[in-house]
Amino acid sequence: WSNFVEFCIKNNLGGIENLSMIPGNVGSAPVQNIGAYGVELKDVFLTCEVFNKNDFSIKTYNLEDCKFEYRNSIFKENKSLIILSLYFLTRQYTDCEDCRLVIGIVLGVTLLLYDIYNHKKVE
Repeated sequence: WSNFVEFCIKNNLGGIENLSMIPGNVGSAPVQNIGAYGVELKDVFLTCEVFNKNDFSIKTYNLEDCKFEYRNSIFKENKSLIILSLYFLTRQYTDCEDCRLVIGIVLGVTLLLYDIYNHKKVE
């Protein structure tokens, strides 16, 4: 998790910097809805892809589906759900005051940066 936060900071992507130094991995962050200094994972969460061990299905979960509460989520309650990928909504600190970027993390690899206002992938 800390490596991901560091990556975001180095690339001027804001929103999760308060969550630095929290132990764990990116994939486990939604399980407990990690938080610190007034920011929780749910504040930057967009969607995640989840594998269900019971029926072998893969489903996209949105914020509501995850049932985030204080240090709790559906993933803590239902052990058959495995998070495969996560997408976060961040702010880019550049000349654009209100750029929002989506960061996708799939199996620990940064998949994409996407500017949702200008509808383009960020290199």
